[in-house]
Amino acid sequence: MFLRSFKTAVFVLLVFCAVSVPASKRGSTIICDFCGKQITGRYITFSKSNIHLDLCQSCSRKASRCKSCNIPLRPNEVVIKNGETLCKACSGQSLYCSICNKRIEGGYIHNSITGQDYCRKCYDSTPKCAHCKNPARESAFNQYGLCNHCARTLPRCKACGKPVIGDRFSFKFEEGQFCEDCIKKRPSCAACGVPVGNKYWTFPDGRAMCNACKERGILKREDAERLLKEVRRIIHRQLGLEIQHEIELVLEEMNSGGQIAAAAAKLKGDEGSPLGESELGLFRRRGDEFTIFLLYGVPREMMLETAAHELAHAWQAENCPPTQSEQIREGFAQWVAAQVLKSEQQLKVLAKLEARTDNPYGTGYQMVKRIAERYGAKRTIQKMKTME
Repeated sequence: MFLRSFKTAVFVLLVFCAVSVPASKRGSTIICDFCGKQITGRYITFSKSNIHLDLCQSCSRKASRCKSCNIPLRPNEVVIKNGETLCKACSGQSLYCSICNKRIEGGYIHNSITGQDYCRKCYDSTPKCAHCKNPARESAFNQYGLCNHCARTLPRCKACGKPVIGDRFSFKFEEGQFCEDCIKKRPSCAACGVPVGNKYWTFPDGRAMCNACKERGILKREDAERLLKEVRRIIHRQLGLEIQHEIELVLEEMNSGGQIAAAAAKLKGDEGSPLGESELGLFRRRGDEFTIFLLYGVPREMMLETAAHELAHAWQAENCPPTQSEQIREGFAQWVAAQVLKSEQQLKVLAKLEARTDNPYGTGYQMVKRIAERYGAKRTIQKMKTME
């Protein structure tokens, strides 16, 4: 949108002059270009571009004039545009304000996107759309201050449902766009990470969860046990990983005391949940007792990943050196989880896993993945039994 000088842009070729000249100064015979009669007295000369007219005073008074350049018009030369009488040249080059519909004289504003023009008076005094800033009559805006075009074309925030005005936010693995208000003010879903909608779930441990993730959440211990057994069968069938120990399953909440309280529970085992913020599962060995903790309420596809990861740790506890580095230990557990996700066609969760770059989970996974691509799954598993 920019300002132009209408007089400079449109009328540079439309300059004309009207001069009253005595007939004696033009020779003995002057013919009126309108009535065709010989002019004996004073007459008016009009000049505009390549147009030259001589009119008697009577025809000059009676002739219709172009409202833009004021040149006299014959009936067959009149163009009516927006209620104005114009010559053909001015009709083709005149601009009209999209608000007041009047011909623009002087500076104006042109919108290069919509092609509309506005006179300065209307542009300065008319309300503007909250998004595109185009002026319009107040009745043209909706409840959010948007013009009809923006109301139709702007995306709606997935959380609040309002049009997204201003900055838009999206998440790599989740559909939809979000407004800045929802990003800043709404709690994030503990599963998918996006701002929750107007209706959502809050668990006793303080986690918020959107309705979509809650519908896929595993809340009952028996459902979690079935999932753990299913994953145990998958890693045995697909990878040959067999775990000899019985494994106790605990479907646990998140420790509301935070990471410090969760760390204390990991050590002592009797001070609340060992799962801190953002932890979905935990494998714990105490002597010959194997326990897997899974966070309740997590969507099934995420619990599949977590169960596979923790079962890989259980296999490591039986088969790998206790001094094995954290990168190898967590990288292998991530690799096992990836094979289960592939088997179950959970490609979105798999993509999230593979996109991680953190240490030791992301870097460890990429290391083990490269080993598996070179040696194959069977030899990789054998290597894990001795790598430190």
